Amino acid sequence: MRDRVLLALRAGEAASEALDERLGGDHSSTLSELVREGLVERDDMWGVSYRLTQAGRAQCPRWRDICGGS
Repeated sequence: MRDRVLLALRAGEAASEALDERLGGDHSSTLSELVREGLVERDDMWGVSYRLTQAGRAQCPRWRDICGGS
């Protein structure tokens, strides 16, 4: 699930609700873990949203790596 969240944020900042809708389910624990690890940054200024940090971008998998494509 971590890889899917990182990949979803690769396109840019996203609201928590939008991520849950896009990925199907509640991902708050995964997001909290990624924030603690410094891979994702949380912004509470205009509601809760998340974005990749530089470290998160470096850890972000490629879609083909997740799907097993070549």
